[in-house]
Amino acid sequence: MIDVDIDILTVIVLILASYRVTRFFIEDYLFDKVRNWIWSKRDPSTAIGYLFTCYWCLGFWISSAIVVGYILIPSVMFIVCLVLALSAAVGILSTLLDRN
Repeated sequence: MIDVDIDILTVIVLILASYRVTRFFIEDYLFDKVRNWIWSKRDPSTAIGYLFTCYWCLGFWISSAIVVGYILIPSVMFIVCLVLALSAAVGILSTLLDRN
């Protein structure tokens, strides 16, 4: 049995990291070419195509991968997820503070 002790700070970091990676795949400009290539092969109305339009769908798979990674190599994943979480926080704060 896997014994994982996750505190609230770690949960918040994992949540923000999952959000950041999911947003990268669904909305970020840097992934546009890959996303458009996927849509050229699998229309957004298909299951695979739709995956790259839906936060709920892709978020589940991204979150699952992050949790498994954290369980297998917690020290490395925490550092990676902390960087992603900070990036997410910067983006969220930027959006909130830039509203007029």
